[in-house]
Amino acid sequence: MARYAAALAAQRKRRLCLRQVVDALRYVCRSGCQWRSLPAAFPKWTAVYYFCRWQQDGTLQRLNRALNEADRQA
Repeated sequence: MARYAAALAAQRKRRLCLRQVVDALRYVCRSGCQWRSLPAAFPKWTAVYYFCRWQQDGTLQRLNRALNEADRQA
């Protein structure tokens, strides 16, 4: 995960672990549950709701590209 930190440029110190945020995003996509129905193992849904911001600023596309390149090299 540390290799992909460049795709998720930090602007200030984060209060949440991005790994938990990405895991929550994957959980919502996989299970189809609503944001507000995230299990307690994940951060609050308001904290996890990075999705809209990441989609608008192109972060999801950069992250996807970086993961695809890493998968092809492996």
